[in-house]
Amino acid sequence: MILDNPALASLPAGAAMAPYLLVKLSGGTYLPAGPTDVALGVSGRPYRQGETCQPRRHTAGNLTIQASGAIALGAVVVQDLGGKVKSLPTSGGGTARVVGVAQQAAAADGDWIDVEPVSFGTTVTIPA
Repeated sequence: MILDNPALASLPAGAAMAPYLLVKLSGGTYLPAGPTDVALGVSGRPYRQGETCQPRRHTAGNLTIQASGAIALGAVVVQDLGGKVKSLPTSGGGTARVVGVAQQAAAADGDWIDVEPVSFGTTVTIPA
């Protein structure tokens, strides 16, 4: 985990958040980002609702992010529910927001993995 990433502005957490979740800005607070939200960075630790939150930007170095399931080393990861990441689906249709490339494998939901931000936030189309 890179700790010297520049931080985003300090704002309240809009809900309780676990560590290492992608966050979005909503009504002057940070919340976990969903699959189609514009993620700004990653929560570096747990936050209580209303507690001042200062997420890490996605622009400098690897980010530690929670996985929502098994992810292979080197897989392209995309945003998933609750601020977590998953492997880019190979079928099923729809779109996904790219986060980067997994620098570690995840075995299960809740595992923390390092992700190299590559094409962060780019929307890609998933084949049907």
